Amino acid sequence: MTRICGGSIARFCYASLFVAISLLTSSCGTESQAPPTVLRIGELGPLAPGSRDIELRGVVTYFDARAGVLYLQDETGARAFEIGELAAPVVSGQSIALTGTLESAKTLVRLSHPRVTVLGQSTPGIEVLARHVEIPALLAGAAESHWVNVHGLVRSAVQDGPSLALEIEEGGATARALIVTFSDPTYPPLVGARLRLNGVSVARAHPWAGRRAADLVVLNMDAVRIEQDSPLLEATSEGHDPSLPRLTTANQIRRLSREDAA
Repeated sequence: MTRICGGSIARFCYASLFVAISLLTSSCGTESQAPPTVLRIGELGPLAPGSRDIELRGVVTYFDARAGVLYLQDETGARAFEIGELAAPVVSGQSIALTGTLESAKTLVRLSHPRVTVLGQSTPGIEVLARHVEIPALLAGAAESHWVNVHGLVRSAVQDGPSLALEIEEGGATARALIVTFSDPTYPPLVGARLRLNGVSVARAHPWAGRRAADLVVLNMDAVRIEQDSPLLEATSEGHDPSLPRLTTANQIRRLSREDAA
């Protein structure tokens, strides 16, 4: 009788231990699979450094694939996120959900293990996010990482591979704007023209990976509006010889020989 009771007690003890281990394992598994903390971009500011899983939703204004930096904006603010490479690069104007482990919440937010889910195309588009910024305020970082529009006079225009680098002056200050995609050789001259440019105010901590730094990134010429033509356009139109090539960039002028320039 005693042997039977001892066996029963032993079986009961083993069963209890198994249940306890199962509950502990289940509890740990639930904790590791906890959903990320959903935040709005404006709520990133006060976060203390440290790793935590977060999710943000917003509109992509710019993705620099070479530097692995994504610019995201919602109704509460805009930030630049250092996320590295993506399997499928996102496109400006897309609404996305961005999740990952927060490593740093400084000017350039660093996320590890980033995941991007495309929710659709922003309606009515990123243009509704734009805020007007004067060039002195742009240089002071008043709208850092935001989608902005800037007005100014073009002081120089230099072709840099597929891109066009501009120096824009307004209010006694000069900003550098980079038009990422510029490949139209017949575009009218821009030096001396007054422009309105829509683009992203570059984060000061943006790693340019050896490229020329800029204060404003403009996606393409669709985001540029000529408010006043360059004086060069009228001069070349009045005295243009159809047999001669039309010069549209400062680089083309610099490459002229002394005889051709005369």
